[in-house]
Amino acid sequence: ARFVVDGSLLIGDSLRGVLHLRDMTGDSSTQIPVVLGSGADAWTVGLQMANVVLSRLIPAGQQVDLHALSDRNPAAVVRFLKGEQAFRSARFQQALAYFRDAVAADSGFALAALRGAQAASWNHRESDAAAFIGVALVHQAALSSRDRWIARGFDAYLRARADSALRYFQRALVLDRPRPGVGMLLGELYTHLLPDTVPLDSLAEHAFRETWQLDSTSVTVLYHLSEIMLRQGNVKQAAPLVGQLIAAGADSAERYPLQIMLECLRRSPEKVDWRALTLRAPRWVVDA
Repeated sequence: ARFVVDGSLLIGDSLRGVLHLRDMTGDSSTQIPVVLGSGADAWTVGLQMANVVLSRLIPAGQQVDLHALSDRNPAAVVRFLKGEQAFRSARFQQALAYFRDAVAADSGFALAALRGAQAASWNHRESDAAAFIGVALVHQAALSSRDRWIARGFDAYLRARADSALRYFQRALVLDRPRPGVGMLLGELYTHLLPDTVPLDSLAEHAFRETWQLDSTSVTVLYHLSEIMLRQGNVKQAAPLVGQLIAAGADSAERYPLQIMLECLRRSPEKVDWRALTLRAPRWVVDA
């Protein structure tokens, strides 16, 4: 870990104290004063502390928004965060299970439902995705304005209403340009549907590349980005991205087709043992 947080709190008519944010790489410490009203429960205190610390860690000009977590069941939030971690590693089956548990523990958890819809869609579970997005829309007041547009856009995406989805995602993008999540959804839209805009291949590639530049710690975007590079015959750029996806423990559906495509380009299709591959993994051969 690069940072260590400790500190002390004094509880009386109000809650006062100080946090120490210690940067272990430079052996430096930042003192952050804390003042909260009386009667704050432990979960609220924890969230506010997280907000204070995160504001010192993220790049200048960006904001921390924990609004969607502020009144949620703590056990549901734990499951949500585990789902986020799995989703960012392209482990979509695991992510779906966590998001489902989060919504089961807190039926009004709109953000968990929104993420659950995305995870279900990656798992090709369309009915589950529709159910999740329905929950998110019913409780959309608990979402940020950006995520409300994303929820409406994803609902349109699931219904194959490409132009409506595009308008909603673009509105979300205007509200929060630096965040990578909207760019990922735009790339998905350009890849899987046919909105009235061109050229779709170039738009998809730009959206995925921009997403990767904004957040290189999430490997989810690497599936389609690698796929695009492989279709272009760009083995040099695609190979390390495929390797990164594999190292993150991505699901088989994301891992195997890319490996087969990469093998085709490295060895030529004529030198691939298609019979052996088909006997071992027919679904992935079809996908590739």
